[in-house]
Amino acid sequence: MLKIIKFFRILASIVGGWLSLMSGATSIPLAFFALFSSGTNPKWWFALLAIIALWICIIRMAYKNYPKFKLSCSKEITACAVPNQANSMKYFRMVVETNCVNGIENCKGHLLKVEKDGVIIYDHDPRELPFAPAETDDCLAKTIYPNIPEHLDVLCIINPVHAVCFAMKGQPCGALNHKREYIFEENGEYILHVSVTGKGVPTAQAKLKFDWKGQWFTATMEKINES
Repeated sequence: MLKIIKFFRILASIVGGWLSLMSGATSIPLAFFALFSSGTNPKWWFALLAIIALWICIIRMAYKNYPKFKLSCSKEITACAVPNQANSMKYFRMVVETNCVNGIENCKGHLLKVEKDGVIIYDHDPRELPFAPAETDDCLAKTIYPNIPEHLDVLCIINPVHAVCFAMKGQPCGALNHKREYIFEENGEYILHVSVTGKGVPTAQAKLKFDWKGQWFTATMEKINES
């Protein structure tokens, strides 16, 4: 039954998109040529318009429904910086979405490395990041469904001591380098390299800028949009 519903949903989307293209921008150049092509049968131009619009619609649908991730993180997105109920911790998260027809299974997030002032200060132990809430059984291998955002925990600040930690399943852990040194000791901007993988989907990567001034309530994190 679900497959039948999905089929008719896709069919309706194709038909709607096709009609929209035929009555919209696709029709303008063909109408222009038709005006200056004397002796041409109008039915021929309409058939050409229908074929071109159908192909554009199919290509657009194929691109839209090709499995892929959309990653976002901004100071303006409330879900990207969330305190726990006791306000003893603050989680910094990245929103992970897809708009394809089918869900993406076995989605996993990893923190690959951290930079400061162009120098790599952490890359020896890629961290497996949890999807919120980090206590659930599927937090390390999530199925992401179309147009339903999931939130990947990246960092966590322990508010009473203003200490930055890596997010992990269950409880966060100390952000230490291979020498067991705390990597967020200095104030400034840190660049975090995060990847998201899923079954049958190209790996998506994001650079996140974490602005740290030594206090949990002034810290921010946002995605760097690369051209």
